[in-house]
Amino acid sequence: MDYYIGKTRRESIDPTVLPDGEKMSIVRRCIWLAEYIDRAGDGDPHGLLWQIMGDIKDIAGFLEKLDDRYFTVDTCSIPVVDMERPEYRELFDELFERMEQYRPDDAGIFTECLLPYEFTRLSTGEYQYAKVLGGLEDYLKLSSSGRANRRLDKIILMDEPEAYMHPELARQFIARMLKIVEKYQGPSTIQIILSTHSPFMLSDVLPEEITRLTIDRETGNALVKNGSDKEYFGANIHTILADGFFLDYTIGEYSRSFLQNAFSRLEMYADHGDADESFLMSMEQLIPHIGDRMIRRAFELQMEKVRKHD
Repeated sequence: MDYYIGKTRRESIDPTVLPDGEKMSIVRRCIWLAEYIDRAGDGDPHGLLWQIMGDIKDIAGFLEKLDDRYFTVDTCSIPVVDMERPEYRELFDELFERMEQYRPDDAGIFTECLLPYEFTRLSTGEYQYAKVLGGLEDYLKLSSSGRANRRLDKIILMDEPEAYMHPELARQFIARMLKIVEKYQGPSTIQIILSTHSPFMLSDVLPEEITRLTIDRETGNALVKNGSDKEYFGANIHTILADGFFLDYTIGEYSRSFLQNAFSRLEMYADHGDADESFLMSMEQLIPHIGDRMIRRAFELQMEKVRKHD
């Protein structure tokens, strides 16, 4: 196929006759048939079908450059990470550029897209990660085209862009986002406004860049607080989570309520005796599994007091 893909444009094709009986590649035969059908329509052999066949031929040329291991009988499947390999990066950039520029026709051929494709084996978070960052790059690329557009300042709003993402993807999000922004910034100013509940976002921004929304517990009204008196930039995620702005408590509500009630019960036994032995045995089995060392140690000391009282 390499020979015909490279030579097709220089081979003579007579669009007034069908290529029956001619020995040729499937690519050349399809181009010949496309020109024949277009000519039968309005007399121009280089009509819509010929243009579409040209797109198909070009895509065949792209696919020819891929390693055979990516192909099955009827499918081409390639890991996203392989698309970023040096030998394929430019190839896929050009392929997706062609696919993006394609405009579906109304003749019943390729009415949705030039080359059908789908992403498989992606989690919801991975899909969200690619969708948000890809959409941002598409917008900046479009809005930065042309000399006039490149000088326009832009404000971009993102509402919880990290939703569904694995914590590691959320941790990387702002860094990857800024790389895309820097790529298209030019002479203009680009301001990004993010709404988020994620502590991972705060670890990458300065205090003066933060606007906090909270609820007044007495009135139920929303309160807007500009800036932050805490240095979140570069802060440990656990430190940020411990801030009451994010969580009332830093452990799950079920375990918090259970441990709080259990500790109160142990305090009562330490003061008044008459402990429930089955309860004490169950707590002795549970205490070694408490994750927080300070909480675990508090329970150990309280158990010692109860046993001494007995």
